[in-house]
Amino acid sequence: MRWLVAAALLASAATSGAAGFDCGKARAEDERAVCASTELSRLDDEMTAAYRKLWDSAIKYEEPKVQAAFRANQKDWIGLRSRCGDAANCLRDAYRERIAWLAHPAQRYTGRYESGGYRLFITLDRELELIVRLFRGKTGEDLVLMEKTARFVPAAKAEGEDRIALTVTFTSPYAKWTSDCREMTVDFGAQLEPAIAFNEGCSLFAATPEVVTLKQRSFTYTAPVR
Repeated sequence: MRWLVAAALLASAATSGAAGFDCGKARAEDERAVCASTELSRLDDEMTAAYRKLWDSAIKYEEPKVQAAFRANQKDWIGLRSRCGDAANCLRDAYRERIAWLAHPAQRYTGRYESGGYRLFITLDRELELIVRLFRGKTGEDLVLMEKTARFVPAAKAEGEDRIALTVTFTSPYAKWTSDCREMTVDFGAQLEPAIAFNEGCSLFAATPEVVTLKQRSFTYTAPVR
């Protein structure tokens, strides 16, 4: 019985940041509009289900600080939704965007990774642009590349490991590598320690692959990078 009570409390805490709400207590314009619309209510249910699915499949296995960041991210989205007021089209777009964001398979891999010589940042913006930034060194702004060409390749199509693949464009200090280093992959055979590699013939890394370790999981809901 004690275990069942503890499990129930954990489940309640896990979903406390979700957007599902009691229509009997709806006060804000956006909440009242959702409750008054069959379509928007359905989208709210779909969004809450997508939130819980990501939680159950990945977030609940993360550290408490990661779980807190995920809940905070959801609350940030609720704040953005409130700006729609009672405008149905705005609310509809906000829900569809959020559902797609929560369901994106790369979401569980976003964050900051580090090795002895490199820092890797993986983010996913509101338009589902997968963005990869690679810096040299443990500190500073020595940017090697920033790419929006990144694409997620599921394990079934990537030699058994989830992968992020991109066509590389280097920043000017690293332009000399352009001809030899055209394609980069990040393989998540070990989720917390992915391996970065370039195409054959690229010698940017002293040894290949470069293994980076997760330092901070991040959940981004920002304007697209232009």
